[in-house]
Amino acid sequence: MDAGLNFLYPFEVQCGMDVLDVRRRYGRTLRIWGGVDKRVLARAPAAIDAELARLQPLIADGGYIPHIDHTCPPDISFENYCYHLKRLAKVCGHA
Repeated sequence: MDAGLNFLYPFEVQCGMDVLDVRRRYGRTLRIWGGVDKRVLARAPAAIDAELARLQPLIADGGYIPHIDHTCPPDISFENYCYHLKRLAKVCGHA
């Protein structure tokens, strides 16, 4: 940020990066895109709901675009991906 960069993408959850921790350390000055654990999308809808609930405080705070990093792995079903999008829209206040 000292060099004028205030945006971070991708945000690799599977490598141990935590958007909530980074927000606590750097505040809203740092804008974040990513941070949704794509591995969760291959699980049951309840796991997707839990992941979005974990990110909800950051979504509400603003300066954050919730998104998976890179592409979806092949173990994510189309149904789960659609469920994720529907729930994400609701969490973001668009449903």
